[in-house]
Amino acid sequence: MYADSGAAGHQAEMIRLHQNAAEMGMSASMIKLARAYLNHLPSNLPLDFNKAASLYREAVAVAREPDAMYGLAQLLLQGILQATITRKEGNKENTKKGDMLQEVAYLLEEAAKADHTFAMFNLGIMHLYGYATAWGGERDVELAALWFERSGVPEGYHSASLSHDSLGNQDRSKELTERAKRLGYGSKWRKKARELAGSGGASGVDINMAWPAFFGTGTVPDKV
Repeated sequence: MYADSGAAGHQAEMIRLHQNAAEMGMSASMIKLARAYLNHLPSNLPLDFNKAASLYREAVAVAREPDAMYGLAQLLLQGILQATITRKEGNKENTKKGDMLQEVAYLLEEAAKADHTFAMFNLGIMHLYGYATAWGGERDVELAALWFERSGVPEGYHSASLSHDSLGNQDRSKELTERAKRLGYGSKWRKKARELAGSGGASGVDINMAWPAFFGTGTVPDKV
């Protein structure tokens, strides 16, 4: 009981410190608080998607935080947030799935510019599965392979190897497969290590995003 009480007290103190830091404009604390409101980090805060989204947006506004951009993209794909891109149809303004995916793509691309590895991996997913077709783009396996490899994570190298294999580049595919294995892909410890490491100094950040069923086929990307 005393141990539990001590842990709860420590969590409450950490939240208080992050709240103070966030009020002072510290974007890293804004992200930690957002994840706490999503129950991705242990805390006494209630589940509150609106507060999490607000903190992510503030972190983007203050410091263009890539982890906040990735967090907002996750919330959009999960259907928790509505895309801000709207199109007029007659007298109405509608937000469509294509608009949501376009905003997700923008957020991932901006995060990738700051070397966010999970964002790079998911840009590979976006181009491999053809989600860009939602707003007039095309499926691009070569571009997907580039993003997968650029991510620098074992899962990215593995996915890049599959992409190159489908393009007939067997030598490059084999090279990337070996690189993925050397970094732990397929081992028992790799997934656990990835989940513990997370992103931005906090665990619980998932490389697998909630991509919707692809148009026409009903398929969704496999989780890694």
